[in-house]
Amino acid sequence: MASHVLLAACRQNELAWEISSTDQITRGAFTACLVKQLYQEDLSSITYSTLLDLLPALEQQHPQCEGVNKHRLLFNGAVSAHQVTFRLIIDGETSMIDAGEIHGVVKGTLFAVHALDNILSMDSTIGILEADSVFSHRCTLRKWSGDGGFDIPPGARASVLNWRRGTNVLKVFIEPPRDDVQSIEHIFSLVESCHSADLVIRPTHNNNLQFERLDSLMSKYARLLDDVPCESRLSDILQGVSHFNFHLARRNSANPLKQEIEVVLHRLTQSNPEQIMEEPIYVPDGIFNMSLVLDRENTVFIPNKAITAFDSNRVFYGLTIKNNSGRKLFPYIIYFDPTDYSIQVSSP
Repeated sequence: MASHVLLAACRQNELAWEISSTDQITRGAFTACLVKQLYQEDLSSITYSTLLDLLPALEQQHPQCEGVNKHRLLFNGAVSAHQVTFRLIIDGETSMIDAGEIHGVVKGTLFAVHALDNILSMDSTIGILEADSVFSHRCTLRKWSGDGGFDIPPGARASVLNWRRGTNVLKVFIEPPRDDVQSIEHIFSLVESCHSADLVIRPTHNNNLQFERLDSLMSKYARLLDDVPCESRLSDILQGVSHFNFHLARRNSANPLKQEIEVVLHRLTQSNPEQIMEEPIYVPDGIFNMSLVLDRENTVFIPNKAITAFDSNRVFYGLTIKNNSGRKLFPYIIYFDPTDYSIQVSSP
């Protein structure tokens, strides 16, 4: 997963189906859709994950895209800055998308609707929808009160127009003040002093920006972030920062696991180094094992010394989770990188 991107025709518990084309040639349904989509897209500006997201829905299988680099451009080492969109699902009078609470969507989140022939036609917005009923992985949408109404064409997609925050709005102090940045309700607010700010922004010598994180959470891991490029509008950058902080600070205080869950971080070593043709198998090395403290609200933070234990770019770590709670667990590993505000989600 660190060096390759996996495009799979279906989930692990599904079958990959075949279809017959007009020339009576049988092909995999996923492969046929994938090749057809590749001919329609500009391959210099599309990512692996976006490519699969653009595929038409297959009736009995769900194609998967996995790997650390799935957000990189096809056959390229660059990371795409293209806006993430979600496929609109129309069921009678109801509009739905596969984005919900785990993505940070709350009731009232606004989505811009785009009529897309391909991924490059993101420049036009045909209307705005508002999140109505929000579930874990999806939400239903309704017409926004501030929009005059519009028809949703087949193949339309939606992108988040705002990330609403009921609490913990990011407080920002900009030095010197800038007229092109205004507070956005539920997302971030501008304050008049660095003493009351979560984030202080200053220009650097090369016309980039310096971010100084002062909130109690982020300041522990990366207080200063230098040379932030200014290609995007600062308001857009601050919306992204607010979204990052929101997810990092999420808690599950309603059902705390307390100390009933034991998590140990292991440094791994390859157990079959001589088997060149086989897939590598990694096991704990028995030397570096670190118990991770699970706080009262179910969040584990790995100390910096865990990743600086020794010098090597090919070091792998694994987690052992011991469940004494009597509840079924479905663990996910989510990596928050405080040096660039990125979030990587690993499969369970």
